[in-house]
Amino acid sequence: MFTYFWVMNDYGFKPLSLLFLNDREGYYPKRSDVYDPEMPNYGNSNYGNMDERGVITWGMNYETTMDARLFYYTLTRADWSKCRWDPTDESIPRFWRISRQTER
Repeated sequence: MFTYFWVMNDYGFKPLSLLFLNDREGYYPKRSDVYDPEMPNYGNSNYGNMDERGVITWGMNYETTMDARLFYYTLTRADWSKCRWDPTDESIPRFWRISRQTER
């Protein structure tokens, strides 16, 4: 269990933020939405649209391209950590920066 929290922190999820996240509702963002902590609803243009509300099914590939920071509207910028692996840093091995499933 410790390893799960350690790895998720490397990818931007603080350990305390992960508690009970499995059942937490949110709004699915549009593919074009970009996380911005300075914008209302962090940039999620579907916020408030009940047709776009749901629960993420962790472990399923169909939601892997979504930025979870946009989905979980109840979490603040303080609930996220900085991702350890910069996707543009070529000195870091690709498998840590880019997902084989999503190519992101």
